[in-house]
Amino acid sequence: MVNTNILKEVLQHSNPHVESSTVEKIARFFEYKNFNKGDVIVSNKGVCTTCYFIYSGFTRAYISNDGEEHTLWFGEKGDFITSFKTMYDNETGSEIISALTNCETFSIEMSQFKKLIQEHIDIASIYIKILEAGYQYWEKRFIIHSQHNAENRFIEWMNRAEHLLPHLSLGVLAEYLNIDQSTLSRIRSKRK
Repeated sequence: MVNTNILKEVLQHSNPHVESSTVEKIARFFEYKNFNKGDVIVSNKGVCTTCYFIYSGFTRAYISNDGEEHTLWFGEKGDFITSFKTMYDNETGSEIISALTNCETFSIEMSQFKKLIQEHIDIASIYIKILEAGYQYWEKRFIIHSQHNAENRFIEWMNRAEHLLPHLSLGVLAEYLNIDQSTLSRIRSKRK
């Protein structure tokens, strides 16, 4: 069984009101897992069977089309990562989630997590908060990418996630922000 205090700390990132009794109820189903920088945590090569909550480190989710990678999002402490395509449709997802740094996670089998969600309203509440956070993220990202110019997209990202900068190549950040790499270089040098 994992340390319930640490698991509670991680779960509180998505639901600050999670009760100790809820954490104690589910802790026995979790396993502590380490990943090294560069490891693939979730693959697009098969059906994903595991859900992860990040305790430390950073991840990157991306899709690969004809050898080109397209970054979807970055994960950090408290984030829930898995293949949602598998979770919802029991099909292979298209995204790959890899470790940008060494990562510590708490993992739970997807089937067990889904069962707990169905059986316990307090655990379903955690899941609902995860979904709400995801929806808010994608809505905000859509608005920013559709209504802001390149410099404002970079400024917004820096205000929110500058701590990720040392772990990203300029190319990955440019591609995530949908900015040409040379344009991003100019924006960064102008802001120094």
